[in-house]
Amino acid sequence: MAELKEAYVVDFLRVPFSRSRPSQPERDVYNSIRMDQALSMLIRSLLQKTTFKPEEIGDVVTGCAFQTGENWLYGGRHPVLLAGLPVTVPAMGMDRACASSMNAAAEGAMEIMTGNSDVVLAGGMEHLTHVPMNNNPALAPNTRLLTRPEYMRYQMCTGYSMGLTAEKLAQEEGFTRAEMDRYSVGSHIKASKSLDDGWFRGELLPMKVEVSGEEKIIDADQSIRKDTTLEQLERLEPSFETGGLITEGNSSR
Repeated sequence: MAELKEAYVVDFLRVPFSRSRPSQPERDVYNSIRMDQALSMLIRSLLQKTTFKPEEIGDVVTGCAFQTGENWLYGGRHPVLLAGLPVTVPAMGMDRACASSMNAAAEGAMEIMTGNSDVVLAGGMEHLTHVPMNNNPALAPNTRLLTRPEYMRYQMCTGYSMGLTAEKLAQEEGFTRAEMDRYSVGSHIKASKSLDDGWFRGELLPMKVEVSGEEKIIDADQSIRKDTTLEQLERLEPSFETGGLITEGNSSR
């Protein structure tokens, strides 16, 4: 067996996170753009930051769950084309639900380690305002998996909802509501500090967007709440299960 090569992360970049608002898309700061557009901007910016030439890229691997609508396969253009890379640069999409982007990075590393590519761009894109998980007719659950006795042991009612999955895991692992609320407050505090002291700035590409008819520059994650307190989180009701532990404050809902 041939010895594997070393793979290194040379640089990385992302756009600031928005907030999913499928029922009120006008409130999403990214409602005026597509994520394939945003990814193409990241590709161009990364190439400007590094010394690599576009023709040296051996592959572009993009993770994207629910590859419909927002994805280049249906109505969009592949980010490689939008970024102006040569047509000789190959690219592919990868869908493994929530792990899509991580698998894209792993695939890119394996291509380099096995000698199939010297340079790979790997990452992900997703926009759940435009391609929501809930109230999406394209994502109707298979009712046979919910009702037939031979499938009941797989608990698909729980599997179809990350909220219920989180409830099950929290209860099985013995996490308490207080522990999760404290962790969530700490997460907001750390993220806010990282923005204020500039630690986050190097990985964020500011985005020029149109919001309510006005041009704005988005240069910070929209999900960070600087003024979040433990008392506020303690007052929230469970979001997924009566008497449950998961709320809007201690989950990514």
